[in-house]
Amino acid sequence: MLLAVEVGNTNIKFGLFEVDGVAAGTLVHTWRSVTDRHKTGDDLAAQVDSMLRLNAVARSSVTRVAVASVVPPLYRALSQMSTRYFGCRPEFLSAARQSIVCRRARAATTSGASAARSASSNGPEPSGPGAGIGTSPGRRSIT
Repeated sequence: MLLAVEVGNTNIKFGLFEVDGVAAGTLVHTWRSVTDRHKTGDDLAAQVDSMLRLNAVARSSVTRVAVASVVPPLYRALSQMSTRYFGCRPEFLSAARQSIVCRRARAATTSGASAARSASSNGPEPSGPGAGIGTSPGRRSIT
């Protein structure tokens, strides 16, 4: 399984993904915690281990760890947690090192008021860096 960790300034979000078989890429469990910049690798491992136990998942089933973080002080702790408790080096993800599959806009087939109604009923189109990530039919799965 892949343990995905997203570290934000307020919360740390964890997701556990299946990486093998027919269910590969399936999100199995999620949980979140408050971000504490002073946590050690041991603290994080104890927290993750307790969540795995609550969900009846063996720690040994986690074979990969991927991290996206905007909190540099936790990089070392996340690395220590991954190598010491899961026996693997974490994969640190960043926008600078990733190739992003952009969402392609469809050609307009309607005009005038009907186009405005259609656009407003579907919600606003995403914009800015990373807009539409993961929405393209050609996106890569986590395997």
